[in-house]
Amino acid sequence: MPKKSFNGAARWTGFALAIVATIWIAVVTNRDGYSKEEYQQVEGYSKWNEETVEIAKGIPVQDGGRVKPFETRAQFLMLKLHGARKMKFESGGREMSIGPTEWLLDILFRPELALKMPTFRVDDSELLENVGMEVESRRDRYSYIQLEPYMQELGKRAGDLQKEIQAKMQVDPDYKFPAGESDPRALARKIMEYQGMVASNDFSKGVTLDASAETADGEQMSTVSYWVKAMPVLAAALNQQEVPDHVQKLINEVSFRLGRGEGGIEWLPPYEANVVLPPGGEATIHSGEVVKTFEVNCESGQVEMFEGSSTLGTLEEGAGDSYPGAELVVKNTGEVSATLKIQGREWMSAGNRLGEVSRGLDITHWERLSNDLKTLEGLCAAAEGKESEFAEKLDDWREELVSRSSALGEKEGKLESEVTYYEKNYFVRGLVWFVLAFVVAAVSWLAPASGWGRWTYRLTWILGVLGAVYLTWGIVHRCILMERPPVGNLYDTIPFIAGGGVLVLFLLEAVTRRRIALGAAIAVGLLGLFLARAFEGVDAQDHMDPLRAVLRSNFWLSTHVIIITLGYSGGLIAAAMSHVFIYAKAFRLDRTDRSLSRFLTRSVYGLVCFTLFFSLVGTVLGGIWANDSWGRFWGWDPKENGAMLIVLWCLIILHARMGGYLKEWGIHIASVLGAIVVAFSWWGVNLLGTGLHSYGFTEGIGGAVKMFYCFEFVVALGGIGLAIWEKKSRGKKSGRKWPEGTDQLPNEQKALG
Repeated sequence: MPKKSFNGAARWTGFALAIVATIWIAVVTNRDGYSKEEYQQVEGYSKWNEETVEIAKGIPVQDGGRVKPFETRAQFLMLKLHGARKMKFESGGREMSIGPTEWLLDILFRPELALKMPTFRVDDSELLENVGMEVESRRDRYSYIQLEPYMQELGKRAGDLQKEIQAKMQVDPDYKFPAGESDPRALARKIMEYQGMVASNDFSKGVTLDASAETADGEQMSTVSYWVKAMPVLAAALNQQEVPDHVQKLINEVSFRLGRGEGGIEWLPPYEANVVLPPGGEATIHSGEVVKTFEVNCESGQVEMFEGSSTLGTLEEGAGDSYPGAELVVKNTGEVSATLKIQGREWMSAGNRLGEVSRGLDITHWERLSNDLKTLEGLCAAAEGKESEFAEKLDDWREELVSRSSALGEKEGKLESEVTYYEKNYFVRGLVWFVLAFVVAAVSWLAPASGWGRWTYRLTWILGVLGAVYLTWGIVHRCILMERPPVGNLYDTIPFIAGGGVLVLFLLEAVTRRRIALGAAIAVGLLGLFLARAFEGVDAQDHMDPLRAVLRSNFWLSTHVIIITLGYSGGLIAAAMSHVFIYAKAFRLDRTDRSLSRFLTRSVYGLVCFTLFFSLVGTVLGGIWANDSWGRFWGWDPKENGAMLIVLWCLIILHARMGGYLKEWGIHIASVLGAIVVAFSWWGVNLLGTGLHSYGFTEGIGGAVKMFYCFEFVVALGGIGLAIWEKKSRGKKSGRKWPEGTDQLPNEQKALG
C-alpha cells in the first residue's frame, strides 16, 4: 500500500475513533452504573397472559392532572421506584422479566407477590446502613419485604431531617440541603407511594363478619361495598343517638379499609349529583365552611352563578375551581325550575372517593360508589381464580371507564393513540437507526473516494433519514397527544434540538456533499436521542402532563419557546462542527484535503449567525411574553440571563472575526466554548433552583452537566495547544530568520490561527 494512502486511512481511522470516544464519554456520563446483581427470588410467580396485559394497557386512570392509559401510569411509576422499564427476578429456577403493566397489575391484584419483587432502587447504601441494614454494594435494588423492618426508623430520620431543614429555612430562606449528603426523604416518599398503591384494593378483603351472612337477595354482608351503601343511614344514626359498640366498630373498619387506599390508583371517575331547584327555591351544597352565597339564574334551564354583577359561569365549571372545599348556598331567582348538576373534575382512588362522596348531596353518590367497589371486589376475587375470567371482568371494567371518561369530555381514541405511541417507541427506534448510520459512516471515512466509500455514503444517507423520520414522527405524535406545540418542558427540548440539528446538517450536506455534515448530523441525532432516553429515566416523570398555568399559551409556545430552542440547536451544531475541525487538525486530515478547514470555518461562521438570529429574536419575544404575563419585560431572571449570554457570546465571536482578532483557530475554539454557554442556559440555570424558570429543576443531572463543561473546556484547551503547535511548525518550515532580540513574526502568524 502506498505510504500516502496508508497515512490517509490511518488518519481517518483516528478521526472515527475520536468521534466514537466523544459519544462514549456521553454514554458513560449518563450510565446507570449498576453492577450485575443476583436475581431475587419470587416464588410462585406466574406471568400474566398477553391478552390480560393488552386489556390493562388501555384502562383510563388519572395522574399528573390528566387522564392517561394504565400503561403510562405504570411505566413512570416503575421508572420512579425501580429506575428501569423492565424488572428481572427468578421464580422456580427460571428468569422472569416483566414490564410496567404486568408489575402494576401484580401490585393491585397480587400484592403478596409484588412485595417480594426488587422494586426499590437505592443509589446510596449509606441510607440503609444508617438504619441498621446490612448491604453488599453501594447501589442495589430491594424488595418491600427486605426494607420493611427498617421503615419505621427510616421514616423517623426523614421526618427529623425535614424539621431540621424547615427550622434552618426560617432563619435563612435561601438555605438548601447540601448536595451529596445522605438524605432519606426521597426513599421514604417512594415507600409511602408504594404502600398506597399496594393498598388500593385492600377493601376487597371485606369486614369482620360471618362470611356466610347474606341479605335476602343473596348479597354478601361482609363486603365493604354493601356497607358503603348503608353509610348514610349509619351516619344519621350516629348523629342522633348512641350506637352499639359493634356498629361503631363496623363503621370504623369500613373507613379504615377504604382509607388505606387513599394513595392508591386513581381510576374512579367523578360522579354527578342532581339537585332540582324550583322557582324561588334554594339548595345547600355541603362541602365545609360557608364562604360565599351565589344567586343562580335558571332561565331556560341554564344554571349560571352570579356574584354582584359578575357572571362566574356555570356552577359545575366555576365552583370547584374558585372555591374548593366550600359550602355553596344556591338560590333559584328565575321563573322556571332547573336541574343543577354538581360534578367533580378529579378521578380518585377508592379511599379518596369515599371522602368525596361523604360530602355529597344525595344517596346516588353512595349507590354509585358501592357499585364501583362491588365491581372491583369482583375483579380481585377473579384474580385469584382463572385468568380468563379475570381478563373478561377487567375488559368490562375498561370499557365502563372508557365510556364514563368519554361522557366527561375525554376525546375518543386518545387513550389508544397514547398506547400506540409507547408501543411504537419512536425515539428508541430512531436511536437504533442513527447508531447503524454512524457505524456505516465511520467505515465510509476510511476510503471515501473508493467505490466502497460511495456505497457506504449512500447507505449512511438512507439509515440517517430513517432515524430522522422516527425522530420527527415521535415529535409530531407527542404534539397530537399533548394538543400543544412540541416544546413545553425541559425534556421536550431534547428531541426538538436533536431534530433541528439533524435537519440543518442534512441541508448543509445536501449542498456541500463533503460527508462531514452528514456524519455530524448522525452524531447529533444519536446523542440527542440517547440523552432524551437517559433524562427520562433520571427524571421519571410523564412529560406529556399538562403544563403550568403560566405556560399554557400555544401562541407563545409556538413562537418564543420554539425560536429560542432553535437558537440552542444552532449553537450546539456550531460547536459540533468545531469539534470536527479540531479532531481533523489533530489527525492532520487537512493534509489530504486542503479545502476541509476552510469549509468547516465557513460553516461554523454561518451557524453562529444562525444562533445569534434565533437567540436574539427568541429572547425579545420572551420579554414580550413576560411583560404580557406579569407586567415586566426583563427581570434578570437566571434563564433570561442565560439567553442573553448566548446572544453576547455570538456577538463577541462575530465582531472579533470581523475585526481580525479571531482567525481560523480562534473562531473554532470560541465556538467550542459557546457550547458551554448554551448548556448553561439550557440546563445549568435549571440547577440553580431559583427564578421564574426553576420549574425544570431535576435532581441527578448536575454531575452530567458539569462533566460536559469540563469536556468542552478540555477540547478548547486542546485546540489552543494544537494552534500553538501548528504556528510553530509553520514558522520552522518557512525557514525565515529574524534578528535576535525581536519578536517579529510573519504576517500570517500574527493572529491566533
